[in-house]
Amino acid sequence: PHFVANTLHSIRLMAQAARAEGIAGMTRDLMRVLSDSYSGAERLTELSREIENVTAYIGIMKVRFGERFGVEFALEPGTEALLTLRMILQPIVENSILHGFSGGKSGAPARAGRGTLRVSARVEARALPRASCPEPWAEVVPGQVLLVEVRDDGAGIEPERAARLLVGKPEQGGLYRIGVNNVHRRIRLNHGEAYGLEVESVPGE
Repeated sequence: PHFVANTLHSIRLMAQAARAEGIAGMTRDLMRVLSDSYSGAERLTELSREIENVTAYIGIMKVRFGERFGVEFALEPGTEALLTLRMILQPIVENSILHGFSGGKSGAPARAGRGTLRVSARVEARALPRASCPEPWAEVVPGQVLLVEVRDDGAGIEPERAARLLVGKPEQGGLYRIGVNNVHRRIRLNHGEAYGLEVESVPGE
């Protein structure tokens, strides 16, 4: 990790010296995503840090895909300080961008025109079993859940395919969709079977 970080830092300095701000910015964002993926041993982090990580990741994807999509954040006041598992938002956002706006690896047609990716967070009262907690220092609030939603108006997929995302079975042609399933399983392993992801999609929407 230190070698990667130092190399990227050198690339960024060279890009800045050459006044190649696009390369410098993309390198900075990559450093941010990588450092968050391997820094620290704790499994929980504040939602604000997850949002910062996703913002850096989106910066990289903007270089790849240009202005095919815009991004909106709508966080209910106070949710930024709540705890969530590390690195759970990035795979969901990646799925939205790759399959909603770029056509993705599945070969689905890309959305015509500029789309919007929206990340929102709110606290809801739900009568669910008390969540388990992977860190002894964190406090669980019974009867309340942090609901984070990633919504796009991209190409969409059939409901049957959306349901398979949480199973992690191979798609046609042997392509695996493990990122979303991985997040789903991590949430359940750390908090209990009542928690996890819900996926809803409509083709063309």
